[in-house]
Amino acid sequence: MIQRYPRTPSALQATFYMGQIQYRLRDYPKAAQTFQLVARKASTPLFRELAFLNLGNVQEDLGDCRAAISSYQALLNDKAIFQDRALQSIGRCYETLGDRAKATETYNQVLQKFPNSPWAEEIKDRLARLQAAS
Repeated sequence: MIQRYPRTPSALQATFYMGQIQYRLRDYPKAAQTFQLVARKASTPLFRELAFLNLGNVQEDLGDCRAAISSYQALLNDKAIFQDRALQSIGRCYETLGDRAKATETYNQVLQKFPNSPWAEEIKDRLARLQAAS
């Protein structure tokens, strides 16, 4: 279907699901390529956001937090649905990179902008651990 009807919304959706399968099979390089393709070709903001979110997850699992931060930052616009998740992930990447100050700043930004985020409790726990480690 993807090859036969590449310009249809269903083909893009199938490509996205293929990326998720590749990710679950831990074929991270292929998953990264697939999510990059979906992000480029997405005709709706939702698919574009989901592609960048999943691409960031793949990059984190590959150990490339700098690339992951860049992917997550693509979600930081006023209309993005997953801003809280993207910021939480950026904070986690800064933690992995050993930049406690930026991690703390990013986590606080999530709590300030999205106090009712489903990630709020996890973020509070991470902030407490960061403060205890200082």
